[in-house]
Amino acid sequence: MTKLWGGIKRKSKLRGHSDICFSSKEEMIDWVLSQKNFKSMWEKYTESGHLSEFKPSIDRLDNSLGYVDGNLELVTWGENYRRWTTSEEHMKQFDAARKLPKDIIKGSKHHNAKVTEKDIPVIRKMSSLGVSQRKIASKFGINQRAVWSIIHKETWSHI
Repeated sequence: MTKLWGGIKRKSKLRGHSDICFSSKEEMIDWVLSQKNFKSMWEKYTESGHLSEFKPSIDRLDNSLGYVDGNLELVTWGENYRRWTTSEEHMKQFDAARKLPKDIIKGSKHHNAKVTEKDIPVIRKMSSLGVSQRKIASKFGINQRAVWSIIHKETWSHI
């Protein structure tokens, strides 16, 4: 959600739109969570292994206006991209990327990975031996929430 908020502010400034209907990140999050399609969209996004195509995105219905009341719709990044992309080549690249098997982007092959497949059993073992999640996080250069997710197999469940 932080990236979504930052993107809205950055894009508004670049486009010269001074009005944003959200006064804070928290207000934007409240709006996103209030959308009827958010829950199913978020489930699909997490089930996909966080493929960007399924990431929630706020689209402006009229691109000549800013992020103002009545001009917003919660869609996936893929939907948003397809609506405004006119280049046939971009569409081919996007569609090809969508068809990648999920296992290609799992684990250390994922562009955001900070640990490797060899680290996961070590992290889980350290936790089972009573080492605090903060100490584990410090040792592996990740945050405590990432350690929690690994231990509870929210992430790295294939290991």
